[in-house]
Amino acid sequence: MEWAVDEGSLLGEAMREGETYRLMGRKGGVQVGVGARRTERGGELFVELTVRVCGDGTRPGTKELESSVMLLKELESRGYSAQCSEGTFVCELPLRHGGLASEVAWALSAIEKHPSPVG
Repeated sequence: MEWAVDEGSLLGEAMREGETYRLMGRKGGVQVGVGARRTERGGELFVELTVRVCGDGTRPGTKELESSVMLLKELESRGYSAQCSEGTFVCELPLRHGGLASEVAWALSAIEKHPSPVG
């Protein structure tokens, strides 16, 4: 998958707007995005994964749940925070300037290994 984000441009936009976000990839019910937000110390970059575990009124199978849980465990081991609302986990990792490309590459490969079938 081809993608490119200029960290400086992302941070500059966040300093003007408060926060900015770009979708980088999607597989089933999981999407990977990057963002930046203005903070008291300047700007902060982050990678965000949303993992939809189940849709409203659906009954997910154990294989689907297992794939989502494996991805969530990997995210936790890398230091991502997680919050869940209405069947969707939002996982975020703040990054230092210069670490965005490698973390996005890892995240995109992780969703290939552990796709959530819920779309």
